[in-house]
Amino acid sequence: MRKHLLIGLLILMLVVSGTAFAQPDRPARPWVGISIQEVDGGVEVTSVVPDSPASEAGLEVGDIIQSVNGETVATSRDLIGVVRGSEIGAELVLSVLRGEETLEMTVRLGEAPANEDRNSFQLIPPDIDSGMLRSFMGVG
Repeated sequence: MRKHLLIGLLILMLVVSGTAFAQPDRPARPWVGISIQEVDGGVEVTSVVPDSPASEAGLEVGDIIQSVNGETVATSRDLIGVVRGSEIGAELVLSVLRGEETLEMTVRLGEAPANEDRNSFQLIPPDIDSGMLRSFMGVG
């Protein structure tokens, strides 16, 4: 009886302290804060998360990202690869087509929010066929 009581108290302490069901820490990931889809000539921004690095840089829905740091962006994989390969705080220089005008914008990558729901923006794994909607609040 005493053994069961001790085990019960130990379980209660673990649950109260949160260690029994704690999720392993997820490593910090770089984050832009946009949803994208592939189009002719680049990758189109389909949504921008408010107060994200993308919104702070001035990206807008409908912008077409044509290059990052001078490298052509032909597919969403190109853009996702650059973001994944960058550090939080890194600056990416984007060449963006907005209407008839080509703009240069600098995005400083943020840290993906810890409470980010990876599916909240229809995150589609990078192995899905090109041309499908992809999103990357963070890509990781």
